[in-house]
Amino acid sequence: ILLRGIDPQDLATSTLQFRDESARVEELGAALRATATDPVVRTDIETFATAHAELNRNYDAALAAFVAAGAQDPRVPDLAVRGQDRPPTDVLEGVVARLEATVADRVAAQGAGVATQHRVLVVVGLIALLLAVATLGLVIAGIVRPIRSLTRAAYDAAHRTLPETVGEIRRSSPASPPAVPAIDVGAADELRELASALGSMQASAVQLAFDQHRAERESADV
Repeated sequence: ILLRGIDPQDLATSTLQFRDESARVEELGAALRATATDPVVRTDIETFATAHAELNRNYDAALAAFVAAGAQDPRVPDLAVRGQDRPPTDVLEGVVARLEATVADRVAAQGAGVATQHRVLVVVGLIALLLAVATLGLVIAGIVRPIRSLTRAAYDAAHRTLPETVGEIRRSSPASPPAVPAIDVGAADELRELASALGSMQASAVQLAFDQHRAERESADV
């Protein structure tokens, strides 16, 4: 304004631009004060608004003296307002620094929260995997154990129980077929039915050996 004030039209245009920019600063400051949640920031913005209003008054006084003197010598009003923009500028820089620190703290907090959620998800995933493996192991054990038991029972029946029972029939000639132990695999599905069928087959084999031995005795008696 001071450098272009010699031309009345330039003086009016520059002065209007100054008024518009000053009003814009006040508008933005009010909006920031209304949205700020940090009480320190709100106080600093109010301090800035006060300093900015004082700055405007000083500028207006210097400009009025400049115009009254014919707008020819910018040195006097320049000296009158020189350095007066620092107080509101310093306050505004403090507001910006505090807002930046607040944003940085929020970003760090969110990052920590995301890291915590990630760790929780990893732990939950590992627990779920361990539970799945344990469940699978129990299922496999529930299947394999009865099969092994049935296999041992079938082997024992073929190589020990039946030969011993048949030998006992031939040695002692009992009046009735000897009882053979039942086969129990501890399952409640098709394996139990298979064990029952194996037990029936074992009993039938003992009955057949008993009937054959009795027939041989009767034939020998005849």
